[in-house]
Order: sequence, then structure tokens, then C-alpha cells
Amino acid sequence: MTAYQSMKQKLQPLGLYRLDDGDALDMELTVYGEELDRLYDALDELLREAFIETAEGYGLDCREHFTGAVHTDETVERRRERQLTLSQDYGGARNAEGLLRLLESVTDSRCEVDVTYRPTTIYVTTLDSTTEAERKSLERLMDKVLPVHADRIMTYR
Repeated sequence: MTAYQSMKQKLQPLGLYRLDDGDALDMELTVYGEELDRLYDALDELLREAFIETAEGYGLDCREHFTGAVHTDETVERRRERQLTLSQDYGGARNAEGLLRLLESVTDSRCEVDVTYRPTTIYVTTLDSTTEAERKSLERLMDKVLPVHADRIMTYR
């Protein structure tokens, strides 16, 4: 049901207005209805794009640019999966397994994570070849999630 139809249906039983087709009030309701329909459509799109599970266009693009994991060449489902992985905490990636999951959400390359303590050093090795863009994404992610006191050594193959 359109906004125009809804307004007309609700006003008719009141009997306060003549709602004949083509008269001034009917035309005014038609114009209001068209604009309300346009606004409802825009809000529906905004709500769809606001959540990872339903985003398809600009919402997914914005989230990818925000996280640094831009993969516009992949399917929407795979892109959503990557963003869902990045949005999960995995214990703050405070262990090697959590960090490995986060790294795999950014790159298609298999990674290996090794952590040494005293002093804290995190070694990340990619087991497959990586592009320059993937390397930058990995490094940005490491900057975001690693503790300040930890050193990192990245090795790319």
C-alpha cells in the first residue's frame, strides 16, 4: 500500500473531507504520498546498508574502507563474511589464534603467527604470495589490534 492510499483510507471514514479524484485535496495527498514513498524507500535502503548482514552497496564499501579490508572484486557474501570476522572480538586478538583469524579476514593468503614473550614480539609470516594492497591492509590491521608494547615482524613470501 502506498502512502497516498494509506492516507486516503484513513481520512475517508472521518467524513471531514471530500476526497473525490482530481480535486485539490486529493491532488495534495497525491503529492505528499509520492514524497513520503520516496522517503520510505530511502530509509529502507539506509537500514539495509547499515548492517553487515544486509549491506550490498555503499554500506559495505564504507565499512571496507573503514577497516582497511577492501575486496570489491569478491562476491557480496564473501565481503560480508570478511567484515563480520573483522567485527568480532576473538578475545581482543590477544592470542595467536585470534590474531590469525583476524589476519585471514583481510587476506586470502594463509598466515602463520608466532608469539614470543619477554620481550613481546609477534612474528607473522604469509605462506602464499601477497599483493602490495594486502600487505598494507595487514599492516594497518596489525597497527590497530596489537598492544603498544609488542614488536611485530612481518615476513612476506
